[in-house]
Amino acid sequence: MAELEWLSAGDRLFLDAEDSHNPMHVAGCLLFDAEPLSRAAGEGTPEAARGVDFERVCDYVESRLPKIPRYRQKLAPLGLDGRPCWVDDPDFNLLYHVRHVRLPLPGDERQLKRLCGRVISQRLDNTKPLWELWVVEGIEGGRCALITKVHHCMVDGVAGVDLLQELLRGEPSDRIGRIDPFAPRTLPGFAERVAEQVVRGLFAPLELASGAVQRLRDPLATLELGKGLWRAQQFESHPASSTPFDGTGGPHRRFDWCRIERAQVEEVRRAWGGTVNDVAIATTAGAVARYFTSQGLSSRVLRELDFRVACPVNTRALHRSSAGEDGPLGNHVSMMFAQLPLAQRAPHQRYRLVRDALDEAKQSQVAPALEALIELAGWLPSPLARTLVRSELARRPANLVFTNVPGPPVQLYLLGAPLLESYPVVPLLPGQGVGIALLSYADHLCLGFNAEWEAIPDLHDLVLATQASFSELLDAARKTTLAPAAEVPAAG
Repeated sequence: MAELEWLSAGDRLFLDAEDSHNPMHVAGCLLFDAEPLSRAAGEGTPEAARGVDFERVCDYVESRLPKIPRYRQKLAPLGLDGRPCWVDDPDFNLLYHVRHVRLPLPGDERQLKRLCGRVISQRLDNTKPLWELWVVEGIEGGRCALITKVHHCMVDGVAGVDLLQELLRGEPSDRIGRIDPFAPRTLPGFAERVAEQVVRGLFAPLELASGAVQRLRDPLATLELGKGLWRAQQFESHPASSTPFDGTGGPHRRFDWCRIERAQVEEVRRAWGGTVNDVAIATTAGAVARYFTSQGLSSRVLRELDFRVACPVNTRALHRSSAGEDGPLGNHVSMMFAQLPLAQRAPHQRYRLVRDALDEAKQSQVAPALEALIELAGWLPSPLARTLVRSELARRPANLVFTNVPGPPVQLYLLGAPLLESYPVVPLLPGQGVGIALLSYADHLCLGFNAEWEAIPDLHDLVLATQASFSELLDAARKTTLAPAAEVPAAG
């Protein structure tokens, strides 16, 4: 008999934030070399008829599911107040979740991006396990793709990368593991479920009090938490400026991408200090300024804008055991906010201002304060928690979500097919028209742009602006690196 596994406060946040026009799933488009996944060619078989061996891909995915049991679980409202918990799906059907599509000729990237946009526009069926995997063939250049969708209440970005590495391997292999029949666990009876929730309700105040006492034992930590709560309240009570990135509330999505070489990012970082995230956010600041200028915003307007970026913060370090093990899958994420210097045109100065803004955001203690509030909200009845979450998101504390997820530094494979590129998708929050996600993979950084179709009809212009902004940073960083040598007088 299965023990009840209630949805955590952090996971429930994304379930409560979802509505019919704002699906809350993380997604991605993974591009592979299609040849190792093709059907074996028999005598007289035309090349066009080979295609991806979909049955073999399904068998492989099914063989990996025991390592990710959440993929055969669904949410059931078993709490007395409608609180959901994870239960095994007795009607699990792999072919509902793993789907197959072929692009029409010519099968170019523009068609693939349009398909990604349609797939990520659609909400997942909350009566089934909350994930989908689309196998896409017919892509030019001898490639195929996987479009992945997993509800944010199951994983955050870091957990999503962990799951990706469970599905893929670090070396090519045609071996498919043993496929055992799925035996769903039975649930406790109604009386046991009621008893467990009554006990849980009795102990909830004690747990909250214990957590508060732990924090109050450290006066400095208490002071920092108060500082974070005050700063978070400032962001919420003073909305960010209205910009061309504001969403209209439409349900349709566009998806686009670009790639930056890791070695070039390291050039910028070595020249000016900081982190890969500093380079990425500074690039984004320059791109947004370019895009807004193309939309007719003057330099004066850019100076007056209070344009904020929300950056998810991985809080897993706070959930590790004394043995140093990682916390469980799911969401261990909070948020920090930073104002971007859109009016600063000089690349080095913009980079310095972005670094200062991100350092200030880290010191603001907003992220741990928001995590404490999420933990507190987890004890509220579901309808009340949902109302509070949606009202807070409607305040527009930020204009743009930018998430940076460290991905695998080595080549990965689906059976024998190498993963060439992996472009991530961050869901849009209510009122936001665009979100940007970065995933590092092997020797490059992959940026995925998710946008509301009606609000950002020219999304590719933002992608081009991002590429131009990074080139500007790189050129300026290289001049900085070469400047000291150029100033050395000739010998003699």
